[in-house]
Amino acid sequence: MLNSKQYLKENGIRPRISFKDGSSHVVKLLKDKRDEILTEAEEVKKGVTYLVLEDNEEKTFFTTSANLIEKLSQYDEGEEVEIQMKRKQGLKGYISVYDVKRSKEEYSDLPHQHEDDYDNIPIIE
Repeated sequence: MLNSKQYLKENGIRPRISFKDGSSHVVKLLKDKRDEILTEAEEVKKGVTYLVLEDNEEKTFFTTSANLIEKLSQYDEGEEVEIQMKRKQGLKGYISVYDVKRSKEEYSDLPHQHEDDYDNIPIIE
């Protein structure tokens, strides 16, 4: 489907992330903007659209969830976070609650210590 991919690229249309499946998404936060969408019932919903990087691919998601917007507002552009939506019993049925946390830090950039270096460690008495 080369033509479809080219069309999306030329028109700046990025894949969208849905959290409804309950799976965890590790994303790098790139940008956010206040936005609104028109629902099928022709109601205007105000929220925030996020541009993120997931698996080295730019993607977007829109949310009206004050819970998620509040949690994401605590992070800076460029930070990598893990987002997961969970359904919990509320007063009027089930509600969506988002878990957001920094993603696991990579330690691969740390210098590796070789066995030869063991002899060069100073002894402090």
